[in-house]
Amino acid sequence: MMVLLDEVETQVEALRRKALELSREQEQLERTLGTLGGDDLPKELCLSEADREDVSAHVSRLSRRLSGVEVRVHTRRDPAQEEALAQVEGRMAQLVSALERRDPGAKAVLGTFLASAREERGRAAPVPVDPKFEGLLLSCSSEDQKKVRARLERIRSCANAMEEAEAEGSKK
Repeated sequence: MMVLLDEVETQVEALRRKALELSREQEQLERTLGTLGGDDLPKELCLSEADREDVSAHVSRLSRRLSGVEVRVHTRRDPAQEEALAQVEGRMAQLVSALERRDPGAKAVLGTFLASAREERGRAAPVPVDPKFEGLLLSCSSEDQKKVRARLERIRSCANAMEEAEAEGSKK
């Protein structure tokens, strides 16, 4: 009986991993469609007005189809984990706001958050960590920690893209 339960547990964990991967894939598709459907399509594409309308119609249709797909994995958390996650999300929201306002220290804060979220413990980080953020993050569930790491990486990518766009704009 225990062998059977172990096999079922393995299958449940595999199902959760697949569902989480599907959820990440769905988020990526949503971002891609958002980029393609925006009014800021690269001018280099030289699309006629009719082609732009056609692209917009396809993006709308695909977005509706994608919104009909619901992938949900519920992470059970105890009250302490709920509170820690809420505080981590609040700190990340403040960080995003600071980056959007172009606050001078925001990029450094992002670096400390990323260092705090690193997976390898015990090795010195190349940049200082934020001990409070690290403590909050360690109080979160392991699934939430992975999601926070991934979100911080996306925030870094967006911040780098904003810097590159500004640098490109100042060259003109």
